Amino acid sequence: EKALDVNPSNAMVRLSLGSVFLYLHRPDKAEPHLRKALRLNDASVETLTNLGACCLALCQPKKAESYIQKAIALRPTDARLWLDIARLRDISGDREEAHTIYRRLIHAGTVIAAVFDGFANSMTFVSEPPELVTIERILSAPQIPADDLRIFYFAAGKINQDLGQYDR
Repeated sequence: EKALDVNPSNAMVRLSLGSVFLYLHRPDKAEPHLRKALRLNDASVETLTNLGACCLALCQPKKAESYIQKAIALRPTDARLWLDIARLRDISGDREEAHTIYRRLIHAGTVIAAVFDGFANSMTFVSEPPELVTIERILSAPQIPADDLRIFYFAAGKINQDLGQYDR
């Protein structure tokens, strides 16, 4: 907080301080710093995503989504931002839309463990069977990290189990 004494109008100082408070699970203290950082630099994807996380921690999912949507407008191909939107849709109960976003991310070649897990979880709430093309695409992805692959195999097993096709 001493950095504020030196330069209170620096967006990076505000963002850093807000991020620290967010990391310490103090979204109430993070929010004012992140809002000030956004006023100072409204094109900061990091500030927008941190504000989204802050609003979610403060039980304001609609506000959180609006910040993430603004970040997507600045960086439309960022898979992690779309993953955040899918998670928010899951939270709000729009599981069909969450499933669609997870599927799009996988088809785009996104190799993030949380996408595989979200896709598998969303299979429970949608009426369509899993697409083998999706599973084949995941398996053929270059350089899948070991943790992601482990989660994918768990997710694939979960999908098969949900469909009554699970074989031991």
